[in-house]
Amino acid sequence: MKKENIPFYVAIGAPILLVLVIGALSYMPKVFSKSDYNFLYSENSANNQYIFRGNDCIVYEKYYQISADGSIALRDFYIADSGEEDPELVRMKACSGQPMVFRTAPDLFVFDFQTNTSRKISADQLSDIKILDINTSPDGYRVSTRYSSGSLLDIFGGSDNRSGVFLIKNGNPVRRIETETSTSQSYYNENDFRFIGWVDQNIKGN
Repeated sequence: MKKENIPFYVAIGAPILLVLVIGALSYMPKVFSKSDYNFLYSENSANNQYIFRGNDCIVYEKYYQISADGSIALRDFYIADSGEEDPELVRMKACSGQPMVFRTAPDLFVFDFQTNTSRKISADQLSDIKILDINTSPDGYRVSTRYSSGSLLDIFGGSDNRSGVFLIKNGNPVRRIETETSTSQSYYNENDFRFIGWVDQNIKGN
């Protein structure tokens, strides 16, 4: 290599090297940032009985309740008793005349950090799960939606990184998490995700 050509090669190679470094930095959080504890979430952030999706009004018959010991159970939503306003009228008013689609309860998922995937939890599996009564995992992580302040992650895709489900460490987003609720829609909707809690790993089936 001739010495007079060195500036030319530097000019060509420097941008390529910068792209490779940024790519490596954006990939590293996905590889190394993960909790030792899985977390439970549902597709309904507010645990409401009525949720609008497209032209339909989803009517849930039950909701999830977490007891003091961390166990989860399905409970019936309150519907007007006989003698009060007709339950059908209550539903029609709540749905504003949109077509009603009845479902038992919001879908429930466990996010597994070992496989970086979610698995759906059925009602008969609820007895195998216990939730830790803490917002921050024992190893110091939180899960949050729509992280809105500027951060290092902003250089890996701009403002789109401020919307979604994030793993938080020491107050900073270290990784975006792809959940069933964030990937099943063409865009992320904050109302489609509800963090329920960290799973007690000592309980079977978790």
